[in-house]
Amino acid sequence: MSSKLQNLPATTSVASSDILYVVTTPGSSPTDNKITVANFQNSTLNRFYADTVSGTINGSNVTFTVSNTILTALVLFLNGVPLQPSVDFTTSGTTITMTVAPDAGLSGTPFWLLHT
Repeated sequence: MSSKLQNLPATTSVASSDILYVVTTPGSSPTDNKITVANFQNSTLNRFYADTVSGTINGSNVTFTVSNTILTALVLFLNGVPLQPSVDFTTSGTTITMTVAPDAGLSGTPFWLLHT
């Protein structure tokens, strides 16, 4: 199996040592995409989320939320700019706390978190 990211056809065989990553969007799940742990017996299934961030961007609010519990925050994007965990923000449960409140001028721009 190649080490690069790729889409796998439904008939692909995987080795028990392969690590599979399934990227889903809010509102979907691996079973929606016909992926289950049973499909990949003896393999490791890690789930990534690309969650849209909710909360008011007004220049003073630093607390935001996502719909899925955050185990490991990988990167937060605000208006296409990547922000670093522990530097620009921290997480707990479904809550994101920004180090500095996003400028009110960014209200309405894309704001999402890639996480496990």
